[in-house]
Amino acid sequence: MHSIIDFWRNRTERPPVVYTYVPEPAYRQKLPAEMVRVAAEQIAGWERSEANCPPVFMPDFGTVTTAKPWGGKVVTTDDGQIFIHPVSRNIDEILDIEPGPNPDIDLAVDLYRQVRTATGRTDIRFVSPDYQGVLGTASQIMQQDDLMIAMIAEPEKVHLFLDLVCERNIAFMRDLMARVRVDGGLWPYIWLPQEVGIVITEDFMPLLSPVMYAEFALQYLKRIADAFGGVFVHSCGQWIHHARTMADSGINYLGIDFCYPYTRLEEIQEYLPGLVLQPGFEFNKKSEYDGYPAFLDAMLGKRRSGTCLWPAMNSNDLWQFDKVRDVLRRHGVEFDGFCR
Repeated sequence: MHSIIDFWRNRTERPPVVYTYVPEPAYRQKLPAEMVRVAAEQIAGWERSEANCPPVFMPDFGTVTTAKPWGGKVVTTDDGQIFIHPVSRNIDEILDIEPGPNPDIDLAVDLYRQVRTATGRTDIRFVSPDYQGVLGTASQIMQQDDLMIAMIAEPEKVHLFLDLVCERNIAFMRDLMARVRVDGGLWPYIWLPQEVGIVITEDFMPLLSPVMYAEFALQYLKRIADAFGGVFVHSCGQWIHHARTMADSGINYLGIDFCYPYTRLEEIQEYLPGLVLQPGFEFNKKSEYDGYPAFLDAMLGKRRSGTCLWPAMNSNDLWQFDKVRDVLRRHGVEFDGFCR
């Protein structure tokens, strides 16, 4: 464990590139009994999977976990997608709600203990259920377009709401850490020990201007980062227009993932140097790169001193894994893995 903690804390001594490879957790968002069964089977065969890090259990109940205390109706579609209905479109009605306990804390910890019992293993890492940022949570409690209108029409009330969401999200993670060790989040598949910080999702970030994001998000993200030591941010979309504001925020960013071509490595390094960056690639977009191996090779060539690239892969990538390994080998990756 000390080696992975040192990796995060000693930025100047980090290698230029590391990688993780794990079996794709096919049990995510399944019913609890099915989640335990499939996870236990997968972890029982971990050493045969070529994974280069200790086994991990990922209790995934959808992106709705942090919004559940406000009482919205959770719906699972026929194809297994999980959604939550907003509680209201009115900010005054939202402010009148006293959120309850979060049911996913007990459930996640219980499932983790069942998986450990079923496998007989005590070396299984645990990552947090989906941990949405304050705006990502708020936009599932209140209808999203009405929340954005209220930011302009009634900003003081929105801040009262976001302050409560921030408070409850911090309490959620603290409660979870009091019951079980938390080593990162659901995505990306990196290893982030709780002594260093947490993984948080900021998927609302691409929707706002830099001015609006600075006012309605960064102060709350900083409170969360200060509470846990730092944040690794996951955001799916095009967020680079916030890079300058993020750099000036005083937030301890440990790293962030980016998805090409929406966000580009060169732009990130200009404003946010010295981070761990997880490079993602949109296969459905036309690109100058012929697949992920060529993209990764180019990113490693564009990497600046101080930046560490961390491609996080899973068994869905097996069809291109040999080519990826060739790329990584050319850039000095040792395949015994720093994560063991």
